Amino acid sequence: MTLFGFTYMVLKIVLGLTVTLAVVFVGAVYIGQNKLIYPSAYPEGSRTKVDLPTEFDMPFEDVELTAPDGTKLKAYLMLANANVKTSSEYYKSRPTIVYFCANAGNTGHRLPIAKVFVNNLRYNCLMLSYRGYGLSEGSANEKGIKTDAQTALDFVTNHDGLKETPIIFYGQSLGGAVAINLAADNPHVVKALILENTFTSIPALIPSLIPPLASLTFLIHQTWESSGKRIGELPGEMPILFLSGRKDEIVPKEEMDKLYASSLKRKLTKATTAKTSIKKPVSVFKPFDAGTHNDTVGQKDYFMHFQKAHQTAKEFAEKEAIFDPRIHRSITYTELLKDVSAFKDVLLKNVPEKDLKEARVAGLLPNGYAWVVAQWATWAAGGIFVPLLHTLPIPEMEYIIKKSRSERLICSDDLRTKAEELAKAVSLPVDPFFLPLDPQLSSSPDLPQIDETLFDQNRKAFMLFTSGSTGFPKGVPISHKSLGSQCESMSVVWGWTRDDRVLDVLPMHHIHGVVNLLLTALWNGATCEFMERFEAGAVWNRWMSAAEPQLTIFSAVPTIYSNLLQAFQRFSSEEARRDARKACERFRLMISGSAPLPGRLKNDWENVCGGGRLLERYGMTETGMILSCGLDPDSRVDGHVGYPMPGVQVKLFYEPEDSEESEGKGELTDFGIKVGTKGEIWVRGDNIFDGYWEDPATTAKEFSTDESGQRWFKTGDVGILESTKEGGFRVLGRSSVDIIKSGGEKVSALEVERAILNLADKSVKDCAVVGVPDQKWGEAVGAVVVLASTDAGDRWDVKELREKLRSQLAAFKLPQKLKIYPDTIPRNAMGKVNKKELVKTAFPEETGSAAR
Repeated sequence: MTLFGFTYMVLKIVLGLTVTLAVVFVGAVYIGQNKLIYPSAYPEGSRTKVDLPTEFDMPFEDVELTAPDGTKLKAYLMLANANVKTSSEYYKSRPTIVYFCANAGNTGHRLPIAKVFVNNLRYNCLMLSYRGYGLSEGSANEKGIKTDAQTALDFVTNHDGLKETPIIFYGQSLGGAVAINLAADNPHVVKALILENTFTSIPALIPSLIPPLASLTFLIHQTWESSGKRIGELPGEMPILFLSGRKDEIVPKEEMDKLYASSLKRKLTKATTAKTSIKKPVSVFKPFDAGTHNDTVGQKDYFMHFQKAHQTAKEFAEKEAIFDPRIHRSITYTELLKDVSAFKDVLLKNVPEKDLKEARVAGLLPNGYAWVVAQWATWAAGGIFVPLLHTLPIPEMEYIIKKSRSERLICSDDLRTKAEELAKAVSLPVDPFFLPLDPQLSSSPDLPQIDETLFDQNRKAFMLFTSGSTGFPKGVPISHKSLGSQCESMSVVWGWTRDDRVLDVLPMHHIHGVVNLLLTALWNGATCEFMERFEAGAVWNRWMSAAEPQLTIFSAVPTIYSNLLQAFQRFSSEEARRDARKACERFRLMISGSAPLPGRLKNDWENVCGGGRLLERYGMTETGMILSCGLDPDSRVDGHVGYPMPGVQVKLFYEPEDSEESEGKGELTDFGIKVGTKGEIWVRGDNIFDGYWEDPATTAKEFSTDESGQRWFKTGDVGILESTKEGGFRVLGRSSVDIIKSGGEKVSALEVERAILNLADKSVKDCAVVGVPDQKWGEAVGAVVVLASTDAGDRWDVKELREKLRSQLAAFKLPQKLKIYPDTIPRNAMGKVNKKELVKTAFPEETGSAAR
């Protein structure tokens, strides 16, 4: 054989083998790509072992769905649960997440993420296991997975409890492609779309993911091409949140950029352009610089962006946000944001960096719309808002401004004279900013763009000053993160919805009026209606007005309820009283807090309201709400304040030497405290402030770090857990002034006060119990009372009081000293008594305060 012949033979063999291998390879790519694209058996055991939600503290329903082609699919349904005594119907008021998982693994691997949705954010969550994944039947393919997604959505929209809830699609990676296609097929069902590290198509991934196959993308039949195309079909008013890990090693970050760009080309529906101020597609892009493909979900503030998408999904731009009767005007959310943006620009006019960088801005304004604009504009400018009670004398305002080192002052026009006097007294570096009571500052038709970086969750939002009932007022700076946590927990426990309307009559320098009412209403897209100041007659007139929108929530301090009750009793006709009762019955919720609620007042109010029982809760300026009774009236037991709020950890601390007296002997609760335990209430959670303003010594004293490194705030209040079924916790009082140490015994001043106010003959109108220095007992139990009848004063003495109480209290708890006040006991704006001052004025001889 010649050399040529040999060479020719070898080449034929090599070329033939190459072609054969190429054909085999190409065929393998085409036929076997499903296993390559859908690695459902990875990691090992993913098709046989799927974790249960109960392993992550989530009750669930194990759902089996049947796709149109007969394939059996598995899904987990977790309903929102507040973990407190709330209505079993609560989940119907919460959004529903339809969770489309990323590739590989199974739904069990994603349960830690679902736990955040269900237990922290209190959303309902349906997790679908696609065909061929987990314990679902069949094998994965593009057409089948799209069918599975529609089957899951049909389940939600036909579910009696979920079909009316806002439905949000959440998709990671492959799940994002599933969510886009399903949203395009059901644009009127989904309220918002959230995408994490998603792609425009599978072929677009091949060059970077598998470079050797870059030239063979034409063989890919599992393309998901529609992801990049169909996102542009979605209505422009549908909010889409893009969560992009910029170090994604699987899906190039450019893929998310392209999807975002396509979303900006969406068209608004005619109804939207006609009825709202939305002028362009609602798309938000949030990059996470350190996020990789699988850990973007663990990046800082990931779920806070998720919450914001939920808020946007509520679509309340044109809904009424504020009603201010002083200016006779309703203000929509759009108008509020426009005015906030305009006034923000005023605050930043001479600030080169366009960021106040947490500079303090004091606000001297009455209750109303201008107050809200001042607070929100300060936030939008990057500052910390410091509200001033406008009725305070100048020296007290001066103390707050100097203590907070406020550099700017916002004042309403009607308080101009006082503001100028105050500015002169404190030598502000910037002239005061004056704001009209009706600040219609913007005429722009477009919704403003506000720099959200200035709302960084760790930035401080505003600073309140403690009431000073246990010392000189201290500054309490509260972060945006704490505010969000507080608003969300109250939304959960008290069942807030966008349909609620609250009447706010409380002063706006206290957490009760600001956070519990105003901010929680706005957090939920509800309406906050202001009243400049509390007047019992004006409140009753508003409640009984048939021409005004229906109020659903009212929250106040016990003193206000007492004044309302007295005004009710002064109604001259039975018809007026009947109308007043009907007005009360129309409220879905009435709340009492900021001071102890006397049992007799609670019962009398229940009689007026036709059985409506006040809900009691417990909280502080430093913490927000800690404990609350639930929506179920049967859980509202006299003298008790319920159970820990969502996201709040509580423990009762006592010294080892007090264990015999303080350690509980009952069952261990799911929040780690035995029934019967008594001790100082310590708390931790995202709702807690970080520390007192420029006061490291007090901060160190009021916080404690346990052996595991957890930091607890010491409330200074003593409490006891009395039940897991009814009532829950009972607060016994401040350890400093409400726990009286008399003759070796510890007496709760609040318990004695409650017994006095609950006397069967109703002879006492008001009272306060204090510890009076005593040489024999250490402290004697002293009672300061206001009698219901002024004629009874001559017949009253401490002996008679002790006899009246003897059947209610142990002998060592009976008052040993008595002081009768003719009219009122001095209280601050929130109805609290400064007992350190009261004991001096009521019992000057014993305290050494008598005039010399």
